[in-house]
Amino acid sequence: MKLHPKTIPDIKRLEESPIVVDGQNVGWHVSAIGSKGALGGGLSTELETAKRIAIAETIEREVVRQINDSDLKSLFMLDKYPTSCGFAAGFESKATRLRAISEAVERWAWSKWIDDGFLLPSLKVTRNELQPLERYFFDSFDEVLFYSITIKTELIPNFLPAVEFGVVLGVKGSGVFPGSRIATRKSDLWQHSLIEAWRHMHIFGQNLNREQLEFPVDRIVFFGKNCQSALFQIESAKNDDWPKPEQLLVKQFKTQDENVFVWRSLMKDYVGWEKNNKTRFVY
Repeated sequence: MKLHPKTIPDIKRLEESPIVVDGQNVGWHVSAIGSKGALGGGLSTELETAKRIAIAETIEREVVRQINDSDLKSLFMLDKYPTSCGFAAGFESKATRLRAISEAVERWAWSKWIDDGFLLPSLKVTRNELQPLERYFFDSFDEVLFYSITIKTELIPNFLPAVEFGVVLGVKGSGVFPGSRIATRKSDLWQHSLIEAWRHMHIFGQNLNREQLEFPVDRIVFFGKNCQSALFQIESAKNDDWPKPEQLLVKQFKTQDENVFVWRSLMKDYVGWEKNNKTRFVY
């Protein structure tokens, strides 16, 4: 895929690594590599999907940087919410817009859970219920805790009255590593969530001995050693009367490529994930 240089710096190559369990290829990890190193990554059961995720992640990061350095910053509310939350890049406009809205709802739901104390019920998911790639990430932890709830919403196409919000907490030693997703079915929650938790654990290992850490790495390292702090915040959530998310922003960034789309979405009444200090269990 050749992309316009104003959309993204040139990707020099894609590095493909199979994920093999008991002699069986259960998935792929793909890294998009530029002249200065890794630009983005993708994990999936299918190689082509992993490639697309890696390229889309690279595009998203570059577009956020471009907007931050332009007079579009306030239009995309990066002045008030200065992170990549709610951004999505992809190759189909409607699907990319849907992913942006889903991520906005996901970040909103984390804030409702941790900041405002809305209860996210735990549930039992056994290893045998998971797909082979999901088991690979599941097995990297000492224990995995699962949580989910159905959130009523009229934000995502009219035919869809509700979405599923799922969280996994991968416990390793004295630490915990979260991953989450918004999906239309509970069965679609766990692969992305487990991958995200595994990536957080990988980041923790890379940064454990560094003294100066910026957000979100400071939180990843803190909770990588303080599982009980996370569980205390979770156990404080008691309110089961969840509100509906309300849309604050849904805006498209026009790229130089007719087949590349970038959207940002944000919900009202949402505390940005970068707010407060490293002991807030949101990242």
